[in-house]
Amino acid sequence: MITPAEPRKPVRRRAIAIGGSLVAHLAMLMVLLTPRTAPPIHIDPDPILVQIVTPPKPPVPPAPEPKPDPEPPKAAPAKTEPKKTPKTPPKREIARETPAPPKTAPVRVARASKVAAAGDPSEVGEAELGTASVAGSGSGGGSCDMAGWLQKALAKDPKVREALAGANGKAIRVWNGQWVRHGDQDGAGLAAVREALTWEIAFAPKACRAQPVRGLVLFTLGDGARIVVGQAEWRWGDLLFARS
Repeated sequence: MITPAEPRKPVRRRAIAIGGSLVAHLAMLMVLLTPRTAPPIHIDPDPILVQIVTPPKPPVPPAPEPKPDPEPPKAAPAKTEPKKTPKTPPKREIARETPAPPKTAPVRVARASKVAAAGDPSEVGEAELGTASVAGSGSGGGSCDMAGWLQKALAKDPKVREALAGANGKAIRVWNGQWVRHGDQDGAGLAAVREALTWEIAFAPKACRAQPVRGLVLFTLGDGARIVVGQAEWRWGDLLFARS
């Protein structure tokens, strides 16, 4: 007969075996779950080459050139007083009687009309007229067409037309560097023509009065009246200062 204590031995063995198995599994589980920490790896870095360099010294600026010593002021030359020359007494002249001028017969001066007949300077020949510039043809140009402007002013002046009424179509010289006398009239240059020309020229612009002109200028005033002014080289302003 089996005793009642015998059946307990296998139970204990099983319990011990199961407990040991559990412990073993737990130990294995703990080993698996525990993180493995690798030992730190020591890495030697590459060596860095360090070189100490001393910077170059900045260039020294050149020393300024020494200024030359100022020259001493020159002494002013001594003023020399002019030598005084002794004054010579004035010579005494003896007054002498001047002889009276010899008596001569008076010279008769021909009248202006006779002189004009022999060679009247107021008349202008055809050869001279051929070289004269005609007023109103645009000579002078631009705003300083003095010849055309003066011709219009003279043609409108009744005194000028009256003074030239007896010209009979001849070209009369009025100015050739100075006013020309005509016959027995008082003054030179035909007083009415002279006054009209000088009046218009005096009120002309300064640049126009200074305009250079060469040779003769012919003014045609209508009804056959013609006058001539000019010389080799002249300016319109010269008529203002001509002798009458």
